[in-house]
Amino acid sequence: MKYNITPVDTIHGSVVCPPDKSISHRALLFNALAGGKSQIHNLLQSADVLSTAQCLRQLGVKITASSTGIWNIDSTQGFTPSALPLNCGNSGTTMRILCGILSTFPFESILIGDESLSNRPMSRLIKPLSEMGVHISGRQNKFAPITIRGHQSLPFFEYHLPIASAQVKTALMLVGLRCNGAFVSGGGRSRDHTERILTSMGAQLETQDGDVRIFPGKLINSDITIPGDFSSAAFLLTAATLASPQGVTVRNVNLNPTRTGFLQVLKEMGANIQINTTNQVCGEPVGDISVFQSHLHGVDVPPELVPTMIDEVPLIAVLGAVASGKTRVRGAEELRVKESDRISAILHNISLLGICFDEYSDGFAIHGSQSIGGSRKLSSFGDHRIAMATSIAASFGSSPSTIDNTTCIDVSFPGFHQKVSNLGLKLQQVT
Repeated sequence: MKYNITPVDTIHGSVVCPPDKSISHRALLFNALAGGKSQIHNLLQSADVLSTAQCLRQLGVKITASSTGIWNIDSTQGFTPSALPLNCGNSGTTMRILCGILSTFPFESILIGDESLSNRPMSRLIKPLSEMGVHISGRQNKFAPITIRGHQSLPFFEYHLPIASAQVKTALMLVGLRCNGAFVSGGGRSRDHTERILTSMGAQLETQDGDVRIFPGKLINSDITIPGDFSSAAFLLTAATLASPQGVTVRNVNLNPTRTGFLQVLKEMGANIQINTTNQVCGEPVGDISVFQSHLHGVDVPPELVPTMIDEVPLIAVLGAVASGKTRVRGAEELRVKESDRISAILHNISLLGICFDEYSDGFAIHGSQSIGGSRKLSSFGDHRIAMATSIAASFGSSPSTIDNTTCIDVSFPGFHQKVSNLGLKLQQVT
């Protein structure tokens, strides 16, 4: 599938944000680990989340979806060995958190993924788990496939994360929860969904500045309603900032402050933003965001803010092109090892759209006040975030564009085409 993109002048409207991918994964995994029955409402049915559900089914967890969209989780029989490798697809969240969980079960498991996931770094998890006494190995001890044989009584441990990673932090926290406790530091401002959800499910935690001490304990099953995904909303908010005098409102968005660094940058660039907090779900603030077309100016994004907007950094490249002055992002080297090298990928695409930039090993600088052009050679690089960011940029170019392999968008945002079409973008799907 590819998109033929016809540029538009303005957009407007109101859309409901898709369910949060990070919380959807955790709702499945944590309730499965609790060992009872629960229900999940508004689960994101994307390729990544469905990979998590299928892996759990292979481990003996009963997971069914009703006709009304309620997902029923039954893990009263506990986890059992899978006869086949656990295929995590494209999902780093699935693989990394399952590594932590399976480190506490006394049977062997093999985790595999697609070509992209098989080349994403797993040594950051293999190393600490090996130090604890888990029998875990991977290709070159760095990559999937990963083989694990866990233990039920791993010792208390302390570990400092060399790179802020919510996925690795979560995996290590679950080991501590199921065994003899843990202290994980160095989390910085990485996402704290795990801390919030585990607390709501009865876990005992102490947190300070991203550091977490977790005590041994058992989770209590919890029915969870998934709020909207801020990272998905960010693509719609970017489009509104570029071309919506009447405004675009995205409803039911998770406003967790460890996720919304992109909003802070938008405001610093001069965007007209209105936020209305309406609810709280699983300890997460939820609300509506309205954004209006704005005259933007370039900014330097602080490196310490990058972990709170890691999925949205490609959008900063798009916004920087039309802002006055120069926009710089540093401290984003983690983008080099996502589903694609997202720094290289987004810069490749905006160069085809006529945008000038400077590239760094850990980020970029975008020269502002430029006109976006068009290109028939845009590539998604098989990365959902790059596909969506490029689609937004090309929608406000001076001539039509084409972007290949947009099927990957289903990894995080099924229904993206319909949502943006409802706002007025013109993306023609071509098989």
